[in-house]
Amino acid sequence: MTLAFESPEENALHLPDTSRFADFTINCGGYSWKTHRAIIVQISGYFARMCHGEYKEAVNQSVTLKEDDPQMVARLIVFLYSWTYPMTGKDAKKSADSVRRLLASNDQAYQDQSEDENLLTFHASLYGVADKFECESLKENCQKAYIRALHGSFSIPDFISSINVVYETTPETDIGLRKWAVFVA
Repeated sequence: MTLAFESPEENALHLPDTSRFADFTINCGGYSWKTHRAIIVQISGYFARMCHGEYKEAVNQSVTLKEDDPQMVARLIVFLYSWTYPMTGKDAKKSADSVRRLLASNDQAYQDQSEDENLLTFHASLYGVADKFECESLKENCQKAYIRALHGSFSIPDFISSINVVYETTPETDIGLRKWAVFVA
C-alpha cells in the first residue's frame, strides 16, 4: 500500500487502514489495537518509553494495559492519530474513516457515550487516562471540555461524581481539573 495523500497529517490519519506498517500492539480488556510507534510516541511520554529502550514492551512490540478501561484506551488511540476524541457515534462519524476503522475491529470496546451519561465524569475520566499516558495535548482538550460542561447544565450528583474521578485519577500536583472543581463547588 502506498500512502499518497495531500499532507503528512492525511497520511497519519490513513495509517490505521492497514496493519502492514503497524509495529506496536496495544492490548486492553481483551481487545487489541495495531498501532504505529512513529505516531503514538509523538505525544505520549508513556508510549515513548514503552516503545524504546530495554523494556520488555519495546522488545515484544506490544503492551498489555490490565487496569485500564478499553473504551477510554480506544479514545486515547483515536486522539493519538487524529488529535480529537469522539464521545458519541455522531462524533466518531466526523473523524476520518480510517480512525473509525481502527476502532471498528473492536466494536465492543468502543461504545457511544449516552446522552444521559455524565459528561463531567466522562471528561474527567479521559483526563485521568491522558495523565497516566503522559499526553498533555489530550489533557488540555479534556480540561477545555470539562470547563464547557461546567458552564452547561448538570446535576449536583453528576458534579460530585466528577470530583471523585478528578481526585482519584490525578496526582495532587495536577491542578488542571481540581481548580475548576473547587471553583464551582
